[in-house]
Amino acid sequence: MSNQSFPKSARLLSAYQFRRVNKFGKTVGGKHLTVQICTSKHLPRKLGLTVTRKFGNAVQRNQFKRLVREAFRLSQDTLPTHIHFNVRPTLPFVQCTLKEIQKELIKLLS
Repeated sequence: MSNQSFPKSARLLSAYQFRRVNKFGKTVGGKHLTVQICTSKHLPRKLGLTVTRKFGNAVQRNQFKRLVREAFRLSQDTLPTHIHFNVRPTLPFVQCTLKEIQKELIKLLS
């Protein structure tokens, strides 16, 4: 069993990283998530999250981010390596479970 942590090195943090994914990435959408995917030659997979105020109040936005982070953490062994991706909720968003988000994330990134 591999390490299933979510360190800072596995996150998109800077504005430059988000702009790079936005500019060079391709966008795929599903029922709950919209994902922008950009390949990277040497760096490991990284997750970025963008949730605007249109989504809901702070509690709802933070809950969505926690679900996506946990889905990423649990399924990172099955996800392709050397990609950077930014996840946004599809609006209007319907409440869903961790399993649903995890399945959709794996499907969109495969």
